[in-house]
Amino acid sequence: RAIRLPLNRANELVQIEHARKTVAGKKSEEEEIREIAAMLNMDAAHVRDLLAVSQDMMSLDAPVHAVDDGTAEVGDMLKILKKHHPNNHQLFSVEGLLKNADALATGKKVPDVDLVPASKDKRKLWAGQKKDYTLLFFWATWIRNSYDMLWRVRQLQEQNGEKVRFVGISLDNERYRWEDQTKRDSLTIEHSCDGLSWSSPTIQRLGLGTIPCYVITDKSHKVVASGTDVDQMAKDVSKYVK
Repeated sequence: RAIRLPLNRANELVQIEHARKTVAGKKSEEEEIREIAAMLNMDAAHVRDLLAVSQDMMSLDAPVHAVDDGTAEVGDMLKILKKHHPNNHQLFSVEGLLKNADALATGKKVPDVDLVPASKDKRKLWAGQKKDYTLLFFWATWIRNSYDMLWRVRQLQEQNGEKVRFVGISLDNERYRWEDQTKRDSLTIEHSCDGLSWSSPTIQRLGLGTIPCYVITDKSHKVVASGTDVDQMAKDVSKYVK
């Protein structure tokens, strides 16, 4: 059965697991529960129920947030879940994404991932980089608001093409749809699509979590801005490109 653990209960479970490490020793399970309950100011029955829930299959639909960006708390939850479900492949997949979750955060250097153009001749993202800024945008033909981003990228290229490098990375798993769309758009920018969608090594290494979105980097490949809003994308370009 699948159990969706509410946000506050998920955070309580993380606290309980941390407390268990503190009180661990030659105690019975009931003694541990009572000591944990006293330590966390919880009812012993509530602690017992949460520990029982943790041994069932939990849904990963509901995110678990920390005070900052949430990564630490989600990581703690994964450790708990993996302990009880060591063969759950979904948990390992989420863990892999978490490891790269900040790859596109402001100030981070974007890794030199593979690009796969229409010719299918792989090349590195930063090979031959000459312009001061690069705008990477991620999209797919099956996401309707991707077309708003393509339209705005066209405008930005017309205005800033001499100063900004534009690279579109598609998450289409049918390359012919991507090829048809890029031909119709006739955007004279760099396009890439390996046909692997979310399973793409490039996408996974970048830790991408949503599309459409954009990332702006400087000449040293560091992220200076990112987001999902096309209007903000235009403002960010204007802010950095003089």
